[in-house]
Order: sequence, then structure tokens, then C-alpha cells
Amino acid sequence: MILIRKHFLILFIVLLFTDGINSQPKTDFTLRQDFVPLLDSLIMPPSSCDQAFALMVIDSSNMTYIKNPVLEQQDAKIQNIFNELSVKFKKSNNDLSKFMPPPDVKGPPGGIGPPPDIGEIREEYIRMKDDLDDANIAMDKITVENEKIKDELTLMQSNVNKKLRETLESDDKAHESIINEFLNSGVNKYLKYKKTVRVNLIVLDEIAKKYDYGNKIRIIQLKSEILNLQMAEVSVLKMLMKVTNEFVNIGVKFHR
Repeated sequence: MILIRKHFLILFIVLLFTDGINSQPKTDFTLRQDFVPLLDSLIMPPSSCDQAFALMVIDSSNMTYIKNPVLEQQDAKIQNIFNELSVKFKKSNNDLSKFMPPPDVKGPPGGIGPPPDIGEIREEYIRMKDDLDDANIAMDKITVENEKIKDELTLMQSNVNKKLRETLESDDKAHESIINEFLNSGVNKYLKYKKTVRVNLIVLDEIAKKYDYGNKIRIIQLKSEILNLQMAEVSVLKMLMKVTNEFVNIGVKFHR
């Protein structure tokens, strides 16, 4: 559940002396995706064993229980977005390397194309600097909250395991009561975390939209920053989905 931490690549001196970086790459590595609506649409994790069981449906083909198709679809959608961003991020890095000349070469690789307009580079950098600083702050806050809920859930799980060991192995009713308490407390922490990160995802979504998800940015280094913040956003959603899926698995296991 480790969220990708933001590390901006904006070093003005690098931008000034990198040849060809303001050239428009042929590869499209932008993704038009808002993440706050996805966050708001997530199925809540179960707060009891009964709720966990309610998120299961019977598979008539082999008469076994599987997760609710809506839950599976949400999980698949978020994973697909993550995969797509990962591919685009890799492509952006590959395209960037094509525009990076060897240290002893002046101008773009192979001498193709004119040298960059330093004035345009400076203007683009200055135009985005405040927004990228705001994104950095938002992502730092998300990282802090992510580590906090991870530690809290780990501690809760340790306490639950201790309680389960202290009860008779055959006492299913006591086990279910312990798990219900765990799930209910976990949902409260989930909601608190979700509320906090939502504020910061709004900031990141607005920045991405302001620059048309990177399409309004000419410099490759700065264009890739939009992918960076989107990767952090989808990682938040993946973490929340993981909590929901784990709670469903735990609740169903102890459902009487």
C-alpha cells in the first residue's frame, strides 16, 4: 500500500542546457482521467461479516461464491488505469532519453532540429512552477496519511490476532464478534483517510485539467510531471480497493 512519493524533476539549470526538450514528442503519453469521481464511486469496505458476505454472489456454474461483479469491475478499472499510466510513463521516459544529447554534443541528437528557445523554456517553467509546488505539497500530505493508515491497520490486525488466539478455536460466535469490531473500526479509519486524501486529490485533478492532462505542455520533463501526479492518484485508489478486498475476505472467512 505504499503510495508513490512525488519527486519533481524541475531543475531550471537542466532545462536551460537540455537540447530539444521543448520539441513536441510524437508519442502521446497523456491520459484524460479525473480521479476524484472515481474516489467518490468506490464501494465501501464492509463494516461487519454480514456486509462482507452481502458483497458475494453465487457462481451458478460451479456453485461457489465470488465477489460482487461491481466490486470486481471497479478493481479491474483501477488496475487498468494504473497499467495504462505505467505504459505511458515508460514511453515518456523513453521519448525523453531520445532528446537528451551526449555531454560532448551540442544540439539535438544527430544535429536534427534547431536548438531550444531559452525564452520559451523559461516561460513554461515559470508558468507551471507554482502549480507543481502545490502538487508537491498535496502529495506529501497524501503520503503522510497513507503511512498513518497503514500503521494503524497493521496494529489493529495484530491486536485482532491476539484476541482470536485467546478464544477457543471452536467459539465461532466470539470470533465473528471480534472480526465485526475490527471491520467497523477499520471502516471508520478508511472514511477518515478518504476524506483527507480527497481534498488533496481535488488539488491534483485541477492541476492536471488546467494543463489539459499534459497536452498544453511543450517541455517533455514538465509534461511527464502530470503523469507523476496521476500515478500517485491512482495509487491512492489501488490502496483503498485493497483495503476493501481484504475486509471482504476477512469478513467472509468469519461469517457464521
